[in-house]
Order: sequence, then C-alpha cells, then structure tokens
Amino acid sequence: MKTVLYLTYDGLSDPLGQSQVLKYLIPLSKTNKLIILSFEKNFKDHKIIEIANLLEKHKIKWYKLKYHKHPKIISSFYDILCFFILFIFLNLKYKINITHARSYIPTFVAASIKIFCKYKLIFDMRGFWPDERVDGNIWSKKSLIYRITKKIEKFLLSKSDIVITLTKNSIKILNERFNVNDEKICFIPTCVDLDQFNLQKNNYDKNINLILGYHGSVGTWYEFDKVLIFYKEVKKVINNVQLKIISQTDKSIIEKYLKKYNLKISQDKIDFITCNHNEIQNYIKDFDISIFFIKKCFSKIASCPTKFAESLAMGIPVITGPEIGDIDNYILKNDNIGYVIKDFNSKEIYNAINYIIKIRDYPKSNQKCYEVAKKYFDLKDGVSSYDNLYKSLV
Repeated sequence: MKTVLYLTYDGLSDPLGQSQVLKYLIPLSKTNKLIILSFEKNFKDHKIIEIANLLEKHKIKWYKLKYHKHPKIISSFYDILCFFILFIFLNLKYKINITHARSYIPTFVAASIKIFCKYKLIFDMRGFWPDERVDGNIWSKKSLIYRITKKIEKFLLSKSDIVITLTKNSIKILNERFNVNDEKICFIPTCVDLDQFNLQKNNYDKNINLILGYHGSVGTWYEFDKVLIFYKEVKKVINNVQLKIISQTDKSIIEKYLKKYNLKISQDKIDFITCNHNEIQNYIKDFDISIFFIKKCFSKIASCPTKFAESLAMGIPVITGPEIGDIDNYILKNDNIGYVIKDFNSKEIYNAINYIIKIRDYPKSNQKCYEVAKKYFDLKDGVSSYDNLYKSLV
C-alpha cells in the first residue's frame, strides 16, 4: 500500500475541496495510505468537525493550516513558509512514497524539497495558473510576479514525475511550449459524483415555460453579463421564462450586475439561492437549460468547469461560449447536449434560442446528457485513473 501525501492550498471545507478533493480521496483511501495537508479559511466552521470525523472514519490523516489573506503578499509568504515546515515534518514522520500536489503553490513546496527527499511527485496543475491571474485581470503580463511564476512553472513541470491536465487541448501546449513528453502527461477531466448528480432527480416546474439556470461563482473569468443579456433576449421570444441563480457569491454583487440591465430579483422572475455544495443538486434539478460563459483566453484552454459535468449529469443541456477546455469537442461530438455561442452577437443568440426551443421538443435529450456525463466525467472513472496512477509510480 502506497503512502500518499496530498497537498492542497484549497480548503477541504470549501465547495471545491468537497467536490474535487474529498470525493476522490475517500474512495482512494481503500487502496492507499493517505495524508492530507490543506489550508482552511475558518477553523470554527462546523464543516471542519464533520470533515474530520469523515476522514477519521476512513483512516485518513488530516493536517490543516490557517489560510491568511491579509496583508497581501506577506500573508502568502507566511503561508508558504508554514507549508514548507509542515511538509518536511510529514515526510520525515511518514516516509512518503508519492506527493500529490494540487496546483502551483503546493507543487512548488514539494518540488523544492524533492531535492532532499525521495518521493514521486504528481503535479495536478488544474490549468495554467500564472496566465489565469493575467486573464482574470489580477496580474499584469509585464509584472515581475508573472515573469517569476512563469519561470517557476517550468521548474515545476521539469521536477514532476507526472503532470495531470484536465483537458486534451492543453496537452499540445505542454508538449510544444514546455517540452513535456506525452509519457509524463496524464489526462483526467473534472469528474462528477453520479450518485449526487443524476438524471433521476430531474423534475421540471410545469408552471414555467422555461427555467434558465446558472450555478457557481460570478466574476473574474465568468462573464455573468452575457448570462443576463441572454436571459433578456430569451424573454422576448419565450413567454414565462425564469432565471435561477445558485451561487455563494455575495447577493449585493449579484444585484449590482442585475441593476446594470434593469433587472431585479423576484420582480423579473429571477431567483437567487445560496446553498452548500452537497445540496446544490436539489436546486439545479429544475433547470431546463444550464448557462454560463467564461472569458475566452489562453489559460482557459486547460479548464474543465465542474458546472458543465454537473449539468449534464442532471440531464440538462448547456449553453456556453467557445474555446473553454474541451467543451466545444464534447458538444460537437454529441448531439443534443448543448450549444456553443461562438460569437456573442444577435444572430448567434437567436440561433441559441432556437436551439433551446428545438431541444425541449426532443424527448431523449436529457438521457443523452446523462450518458455523456457518465461516459466522460464519472467520478468512479476519475478515482480509478488516480488509483492506477499511484500504482504505476514505483
């Protein structure tokens, strides 16, 4: 049985930690000895106790550090220093065989210490992080921090034994720009728990002609303006349309977006719901169409949005934009699971609305969406891929 140290800068109590970390590690604990090191934003969160009990039940060791946000830069350096110290301690204590690092900061810590300790390193890169910061208007491409992290990126890719990427479209970039060989690359998309998200829970509201649904974060790379513009255009064509927004984004931020387009919650048949991730399927089950748009940029070639797989698993077709990971390919190769608006103009919006009208009359579209989710994004397949990867690293 391999001893695997899993490093994540995301908290296990965060929605992402619950859906994209815990969901994998719990079943992986059956065949591997797991130790998790994470950063948690709020140690007093009731979910911390629940997660601790869950991990103890599955014999997973959990070490957590406090995530610091302020003051900027200094807090990050402090977190990284703590990361280094605890990481070295865990290596000495447990004699780690494999370090599985999620994203850049954990991999930087693991790659730096790898010079002195013997373990195989998996760089679960989750996307091109330095370029995500630029594309999200957080950093400037000319900034010193961007130039430094791009050099670090090359260092991480060179020191890793395996590089996990979420999309097939990013493999060519890893080959050509970073000289990473195919033998070193492992493709595992963002997966969805089909026991939580599944077609059987889908239940449409017969009192509404169409429920357009959005779930997840708002802002940064997500172009929420386009969702609202599209909603207003749909209302011109289809009577009695409702927009459901399910997000943990602050309600005041949502209301600012709505105000730009003279829209209001409730008044304009817009619902805003905040819930925990383990409850989200109870709300998106009513969607007729799931919709989201992500900024078209270089970094998003490596993205595999969780909401895409979750929507399909619930039997819900998706309206989205172009060149986001492999989404274009999934939709083009599988009829009746969604529509890609390549250029956000009146003609394309009109075509997308016509697609919605057409797809609602196609009785097998929901089943087709679920089948595509099961084929490409089943969590059980993702867990199996990680387990096989661990076994292959001697």
